[in-house]
Parts: sequence; C-alpha cells; structure tokens
Amino acid sequence: MGNNAGMTTVLVLTGASTEADIDEQGIEPDHVLDSLGEIGEMLN
Repeated sequence: MGNNAGMTTVLVLTGASTEADIDEQGIEPDHVLDSLGEIGEMLN
C-alpha cells in the first residue's frame, strides 16, 4: 500500500511477519527491521 502511494515502507519482524512473507506475498519494503527499537538508527 505504501509503495503504491510513493511512501517509504518498513516491515518490522515482530512475530506476525517474517522474512518469508516478503517472497510469499510479493511485498517489497524499503527497510526490514527486527524490532521497533531499531527505528531510531534507520531514521538517522
């Protein structure tokens, strides 16, 4: 959805989503994070 709107996208691997979802669902996030705790590093 975000990609279609020209937005930067992030997939957070919180247990509900896995890296396998990227291939299986054909999603292409700009960033993949293991937890929300990493968001500060990504934004800098």
